[in-house]
Amino acid sequence: SSGINAELPLRPGGMSGESHVLDLGCGSGRPALDLAVKFGCSVVGLDLSPEQIKQAQDSIATYRTEHKPDIKAEFFTGSFFDLPLEVTSQRYSHVIMQTSLFFAHHNLDYLFGQIAGMLKPGGKFLATDFYRHATRESLTEFMEFNGMTEFLTLDEMKAALERNQLRFVSSENMDQHCIKCHRKLAQKMTELNFSRDELKFCEIRAGFTERKEVSFHILFAEK
Repeated sequence: SSGINAELPLRPGGMSGESHVLDLGCGSGRPALDLAVKFGCSVVGLDLSPEQIKQAQDSIATYRTEHKPDIKAEFFTGSFFDLPLEVTSQRYSHVIMQTSLFFAHHNLDYLFGQIAGMLKPGGKFLATDFYRHATRESLTEFMEFNGMTEFLTLDEMKAALERNQLRFVSSENMDQHCIKCHRKLAQKMTELNFSRDELKFCEIRAGFTERKEVSFHILFAEK
């Protein structure tokens, strides 16, 4: 997902060497480590996959050697709905979620309550996420392929933020960026002889976005 999320750190967020950033759904950790190199901030990452977290932890040494000897990074395995104490005991200037928030659409009050508790006053929440325009019933295929049990509109997302002391600031429509990235990824996967089922993931995301049944946004909120 690095291509689809590449523009997130370029948006206003006020990151600096003093920032302490939590990446929920960090995957292999590279986006968080890239932030640490770019801004000099400290980063913490969480992901459900032990394999991905192992990759992230192994990458710290590589980044210290190749990019930033004093890089400050920690990575933990865990669920959005059972956050480890090592994560919740810290206070962050920024919490980011890079195309992982939709996994929590069914339980946002819990997740946003946790995020609000971990953010410092004035802290920023930034996320790339899909929102629905069509009915849930017409989006069954999209939801199944993306592991979603609920699918919110942008207005429903705004309401969930406000219920949990997170002030909605703005959102930026990134549909064309999303379509372009998934078309490019599908082309690369075709060249590498990926299976038809694996290609369908990209086709579904790009297709539903092109038909304006869903949209892809960068979301900004503040505590």
